[in-house]
Amino acid sequence: MGIRVHHAKAEAGAWDDFAGPTIVEADRDILAYYLANTDYLTEADRPASVQWNDVLMGNDDDVATPSDSHIELAQTIRKFYRDRIMMRRLTGKTTSHFQNKVYQFATSETPNRIDVDAMGLMIKLPEFYDYDRKIDQLYENYNTKEFTRAGNIGLLDEETRTLTLVEHTKRRTKNTKDHEFWFSDNSKRLYRMTVEIANPLVHLLERYLSMKNNMLDVSAYYHPTNQFSGYDDFRYYDLSHWTIQ
Repeated sequence: MGIRVHHAKAEAGAWDDFAGPTIVEADRDILAYYLANTDYLTEADRPASVQWNDVLMGNDDDVATPSDSHIELAQTIRKFYRDRIMMRRLTGKTTSHFQNKVYQFATSETPNRIDVDAMGLMIKLPEFYDYDRKIDQLYENYNTKEFTRAGNIGLLDEETRTLTLVEHTKRRTKNTKDHEFWFSDNSKRLYRMTVEIANPLVHLLERYLSMKNNMLDVSAYYHPTNQFSGYDDFRYYDLSHWTIQ
């Protein structure tokens, strides 16, 4: 069977016979099919020319069948968000409209079938999973507890600190499209340096980090913060007006 796309009939008098895809059905988890036919996982035998839009339009002659790794990853992503959002609900925390939509997708009793209206969410979910998993690891492995008294007061003057890169994430939301370079110091505090994804010089920073074995002396204004979307008590320093010494 592979992929089957159901189209809605266009309104009477429309010039085309179809109004576009409305339901996508597969013989396996539809998220696994997405992973198999995009660059999220790279496999040597995946046809490079296949694009997910081609799948939606029914051009599925070369559609890749999900491997066991794609199916396992799709199940892992669903479980990750099912458990995450369920825990928030069980502990009395509010969930956003988007989180409720994710939960609905993650707990669907028909994972091989999806309404096209939910396709945008599904397409972004692997990227969100990769991001959230990395942030979880930072939260667990570094000192994100209370700031010291001096840290709570805040730093009014520019200061130079020696920092070591520990993670590189990309945050893509409706309003934010940034590289996030996460650093730590000797006390395992976290520091976040952001660079717009559209910045054409970001590769120079990445190259310089590699040359310096990921350790930099950074002059900046260090702003202590405990606000990070979706996380409780995640304390770190945001860098502004930074320069590398």
